[in-house]
Amino acid sequence: MVHPKDEIKWWNPNNYTVYAVTESPTTIATETEQAFGLSELRDKGAITTQTKENLIFLVAALPRETRRNLSYTLNEFVLRCSFNSKDCNMERDFKLHVDPEYGNCYTFNFNDSVELKNSRAGPMYGLRLLLDVHQNDYMPTTEAAGVRLVVHEQDQEPFPDTFGYSAPTGFVSSFGLKTKVLYRLQDGQCSDTFRPDPYIYDEHYSPEGCHRNCFQLKVLDLCGCGDPRFPLPGEDYRYCSAKSIIDRNNCPAVIDIFNDSKACTEYYRVNTAYIEIYYEQLNFETLKETSGYTLVIYI
Repeated sequence: MVHPKDEIKWWNPNNYTVYAVTESPTTIATETEQAFGLSELRDKGAITTQTKENLIFLVAALPRETRRNLSYTLNEFVLRCSFNSKDCNMERDFKLHVDPEYGNCYTFNFNDSVELKNSRAGPMYGLRLLLDVHQNDYMPTTEAAGVRLVVHEQDQEPFPDTFGYSAPTGFVSSFGLKTKVLYRLQDGQCSDTFRPDPYIYDEHYSPEGCHRNCFQLKVLDLCGCGDPRFPLPGEDYRYCSAKSIIDRNNCPAVIDIFNDSKACTEYYRVNTAYIEIYYEQLNFETLKETSGYTLVIYI
């Protein structure tokens, strides 16, 4: 939903550019096509993937508020929500996360100061959601209808493009969880408290976040601009432009509700997905690291 204050300036037919006879607009169009990287592609799958890449680059150039307004609000997306057989507090229990690929995502149970306890196992007592994907608004680049789900720690950044699970519309999708507690040795750079500097994510260190951080810093160093899939380390940096041949192609790092009940049923089959996230078991597994060798003696 786009609010009036953040209205996007679409193409105005009364606002155009007149080119001189000696300047051909074909050159400009060709440069844009080269930057988009679609001119030599023939396979539909490759064309769709490259078009998605271009959309990410174009949307990343928009202000965060505009990108947020382009996607759906929590109330538009979540039609029903319960946890442990009780109503969810929509304002307290959800946090907005704007993802460069999936748009507005919402994190449940993000606040460690609020205790959301579950004392019973099984789907009836976990998190149950009815989600509306608004399939009529899908773009041609979308290859499947459904939702993307990521289960992660409260203090970690979600990466739905890598670690997410997909749930289709028209079905009930159940995800059973098992708790595993891992105690690591706190010496060296393998500990959970390690954090690179600079680090592009606000959340705590994770191996995937560290990898993406290293990649983004390398892109900035080689190209002078950042990959729009990942955050920037500061306001002094910029994202690579979708229309720039230099940014896109010459940079090695970038390359690398109804009256009819039948109609209502059909709408829900096409546009909604029911999600259940629950504990399969109430016990948990504990893993603890210990030192195999505490001292090396040379004789």
